[in-house]
Amino acid sequence: DILCVSDTAGYAGGGSKVYLSKDGGATWTPIAESPGGAPLLALSFVDGGRGWAAGGRGAQDACAQPGCKSTILFTPDKGESWTVQDSSVTTRVTDIHMLTDKEGFAVTEKSGAVDGDVIVTLDGTTWKKAARPLAGFSGTAVRATATHVFVASANKLFRSANPPGAWTEVDSTPSGTIPILDIAARTPTEIWWVAGGQVRTSASSGAAGSWSTPANIPNFMTTAENRRILFLASAPLIGWILSRNASSGTSEVFRTVNGGGSGAGAWTPSLVAASS
Repeated sequence: DILCVSDTAGYAGGGSKVYLSKDGGATWTPIAESPGGAPLLALSFVDGGRGWAAGGRGAQDACAQPGCKSTILFTPDKGESWTVQDSSVTTRVTDIHMLTDKEGFAVTEKSGAVDGDVIVTLDGTTWKKAARPLAGFSGTAVRATATHVFVASANKLFRSANPPGAWTEVDSTPSGTIPILDIAARTPTEIWWVAGGQVRTSASSGAAGSWSTPANIPNFMTTAENRRILFLASAPLIGWILSRNASSGTSEVFRTVNGGGSGAGAWTPSLVAASS
C-alpha cells in the first residue's frame, strides 16, 4: 500500500516494513518493522502525523504474535514511534480506513475454514469485531463516511449504517471479473468502486436517503484490470484510477477533473507505463 499525506511526504508498506518519503517519493527510508516479520498490507493516516499500518501475523502469518493476532501498528508522531494494537482477529487485515483519529474500520480475508471479519475502533486503540455481511466473508476493501460503511468481499459490495450493524448487498459484479479491489468516497453521499474492467458508482440523496442503483462507467475497456481509485479530499472533482491493460500489459492512470461520470472525456489517460 502507498499513501501520500502532502506534496512531499508519503508512506508505503512493503513486506514487513513501513517506509517514509520526504522528497515526493524520490527516496524512501524504512521507519518501522512489524513484530515477527508480519506482512503489512494496508495503511491509513488521518493527518500527517497519526497513522495505522495493518496486515498479517508474524513469520509470514505463522503464529508469532501473542495470541496469534494479526498486526495493527499505530504511530502518533509521523512514524517516529510505533505501538502494537490488539486487532482482535487472527486472519490477515487486507484494508483499513480511519475516518477520524478515533473512528476506524478494517476488513480481513478468509483463511481456510476461518471466515474474515469486519473490525471497528471507536477510540483509535481498541478493535472489536462487527457483524459479518455474509458467511464465508473474505474482505478486500473498506471505506466509511460519517453515515455509512462499505465493505467488499470477493465480487460483492455491502453497505451498513455507521456504526456497522445489519448489512445490505449493494452490488455483485459479473462472475469472471477479479474481486472488488478498492472503494472510494468522492463525497459523503457518493461511493465508487473498481473490479476487473468495471468502474461503478452509487449515490444517496442524503444521510437517510435511499441509494441509487449501481451504475457502470462505460469509459473503461473490458480488458482492463482496475486496481485502485482515489479522489482528492480537498478537491473531490479530481480523481485517479490505476489500471492495467490486460491486452498490452501496460499500466495506466486515468484522471478526472469533473467528478467522473459517464460523459465523453470524464476519465482520460494521464500516464501510460510499459510493462517491464
